[in-house]
Amino acid sequence: MARQRINRERIRQLLDINLSEPKLREIYDDQITGFGVRVTPKGTVSFIYRWTTPEGKQDRKTIMPMTCEADVKKARDQVLEEIRRLDHVSDTPAARVLKHERRTADRKMLAMPTVGDYLDGDYRTYWLGATQSETPEQNLKNIRRDFADLMDARLDEVTRPMIKRWVEKRTAAKKHKPPAIRRTLGALGGLFLYAVEHELIDVSPCAKLRPKVDLEEADKLGRELTTDQEQQLRAALDARETAIRAQAVALGGRDPQTGGHTRRPSCVCRSCQARDPARDQYRDASLRTAAPSLDLD
Repeated sequence: MARQRINRERIRQLLDINLSEPKLREIYDDQITGFGVRVTPKGTVSFIYRWTTPEGKQDRKTIMPMTCEADVKKARDQVLEEIRRLDHVSDTPAARVLKHERRTADRKMLAMPTVGDYLDGDYRTYWLGATQSETPEQNLKNIRRDFADLMDARLDEVTRPMIKRWVEKRTAAKKHKPPAIRRTLGALGGLFLYAVEHELIDVSPCAKLRPKVDLEEADKLGRELTTDQEQQLRAALDARETAIRAQAVALGGRDPQTGGHTRRPSCVCRSCQARDPARDQYRDASLRTAAPSLDLD
């Protein structure tokens, strides 16, 4: 059916036709794409809006019922507001981000969303439009899988102790390494941080939470030193090596590292200037873990 101008006169014509031939009828406006009027066989009139979602699916929403002739203009204004907030297949990523920000502001005025609703709604729209990940949906699935108990809780009901207990339980289970726990916690933290930025909540319950590290396991695997710790360790190793050489020279008159005479920085002989593989290997291995006598914390 060709699109027609929706106004009071056209609606009167539909109602007159419906009296003699009752059936469901829909007409769509020739100015606002998707804006239409629905007339039931019983003569009930309502304004509707149809659009194509970003996933390519056709969706429809009832804007409002018609109770008087003045509702035509009101329905037009209201459908324009809906268009400014609903995601369409033709929207650019920037437009979708802008729309979900509008929906976020509206939702804050109406009611606080649950974690699940926010994850599937506004945060999902933002994440899919802003992330550079090749698998953006997987991040959302991981949040829903690992925090299933939080999905029905409102955003403002999730507290720091709740998240802390989750971290402690996951750490105690020993099925997940601390880096994996941090990644999962960071994914949920991104959701709450976005809610903070849009003033839905005041503070993120995930802020500054980190899993505790198993010290015995850390000693086995080693840990990466900071720049200051590395410099401190190198200085300690140099001092230890100097003391060993000095003791060797004092006892036997021979420096075991130079093969016959005390090594001097200014000496240009091959023995002094040659690379010492054993010494370098010892130093590289020592950098993987702090010396027991050093306070590197």
